Parts: sequence; C-alpha cells; structure tokens
Amino acid sequence: MASKIPSPYLIPGIKLEKYRPETLCLDVCAFFGITEERIKSKNRKREFVEPRHTYLSLAHFFFVKDKISYNTLAAVVNGDHSSLIHALRTISDLCETNKAFHEKYLQLKERIKDKIELIESQDKRISSDAA
Repeated sequence: MASKIPSPYLIPGIKLEKYRPETLCLDVCAFFGITEERIKSKNRKREFVEPRHTYLSLAHFFFVKDKISYNTLAAVVNGDHSSLIHALRTISDLCETNKAFHEKYLQLKERIKDKIELIESQDKRISSDAA
C-alpha cells in the first residue's frame, strides 16, 4: 500500500470544525468551479443543477445517519425535501448512464470522505490528549 500524502486540511495546532452540510456545499462548489450563489439559485441550467443535485445526493449520503432532516439539508441550497428526493433519483440515473459523471461523482465523494475522516481523527487525537 502506498504511503498517504500529507493532507492539506491538517494544520498543526488548529482544530478543524465538525463537517457540516454548509461545508459540503462549499466543497461541491469548489469542485465544480461555481459560486455559492449559483448553486443556491433557482437557475435550471445544467452547469448549476448538476452541482446542486450532487450536493443534495452527497448530503443525503453523509448526513442522514446524523438524523438531519431532508428539509434541513435541502435548505442549504434553497430547496425542500422534494428537491432532495428528486436529486437522489436524478444522480442515480445520471451515474448509470454517464460514466464520466459517475467517475467525477465518485472522486468528489472520496475526497469528502477523506476530509471527514481526517477531521474525526483529529477530534479523537485532541480528546485523547486532553484525557
């Protein structure tokens, strides 16, 4: 197994905040190269809908286990629970039919997973140091 590259998220002495839906939204915006205002807009152009649906799908994946409601997750991008349900179907269909998008989606999902694991490991290390 190859050695891991040092994470750009880890800064010695600085505690990272718990990963939140708002942070996920910013990470998705950065990945797709759009602004937060664009992902939150009601614009139906594909270049804005795809990141919005990707955020909703990833928010469902990462935060439903924390018992965060669909409405709360969707409100980050000015949506409601039905927006999230529609996004789940759309992303699922898109991943089945568009291999390039599926690869991009998996790449982003893995980056986010790594970032969350890093934050959680830092939290554990800080709490064990305090004990």
